Amino acid sequence: MQAKKLLFLFFLIILSACSSDQPAQQQIADKEPAKKATAANLQGEDTILAVVNGSAISRYDLDLAVRKLAGEEAAAMLDAKATKKVLESLVLSRAISQEQQQEMNGQEHAEIDREVAVFKEQLLVRKYLAKHGKPQPVTMEMVQGYYDAHPELFGAGTVREYEMITTLRPLQDNERDELLGKLKDPQDHERWREWANELSREGYPVAYRQGKESGGVLHPVLAQAIASLSAGQVAKLIFVQETPYLVRVTDERKTPARPLSEVTGTIRKALLPQQLKQVIEQVGREVLAKAAVEYK
Repeated sequence: MQAKKLLFLFFLIILSACSSDQPAQQQIADKEPAKKATAANLQGEDTILAVVNGSAISRYDLDLAVRKLAGEEAAAMLDAKATKKVLESLVLSRAISQEQQQEMNGQEHAEIDREVAVFKEQLLVRKYLAKHGKPQPVTMEMVQGYYDAHPELFGAGTVREYEMITTLRPLQDNERDELLGKLKDPQDHERWREWANELSREGYPVAYRQGKESGGVLHPVLAQAIASLSAGQVAKLIFVQETPYLVRVTDERKTPARPLSEVTGTIRKALLPQQLKQVIEQVGREVLAKAAVEYK
């Protein structure tokens, strides 16, 4: 609970630092060779709710804080008690920010000014893109094209079943050579389980295993080898941490992708950022075409 209160206070401090009632050194944007906005009265700006060391907190400041904290809909539901708490937090943050300004040197003031300018620029960019950079809606043709190009994202693929003969432990040099000699002709053996049992009876520390290439349980080297095989094919003898593995794919099945109707929403969400990126690039080209840019 204490952490939530601190987070709430921190938010309001940041919000207060960005309010319109800041010292003149924060007005960096005025130095830019651009059109300056004409003076405008913000709704509630003339209604002063508190004054902290000569710095006014208006109804507009309070309403902005509530909207930023709770959102538009929730803000309308706050009662007088909750609203008063927000105002008290604004007063506290204003007082703290004033104390901090008195403690800072010129270098620190300049750094804060630059951060405020960057934040203002980001807000302006967001507002411009919201007005001029609305992306085109994702069409069904685009959804179909994405679906056809990436079936593996929607469950399509090949599931392979495999069997393997391996050892229960790393081999000594002498038994290693003997066993490798026994395993050199896997195509001569149709039933690998019986083959492994025969080798075990002869005293070799072998084990027979089978499974499906799914779940990520296989060592990556084994998984890669199995993925390269078709049904009936045998991989070359593989060593993983000095343990031999003889692998054969026994079956493979194609799994279809989920129906397009089930994944249309997912595809639209995936394509929307691409649409947004394209329109941002287009807006950027148009703006830069009108701008005087000189790199130095």
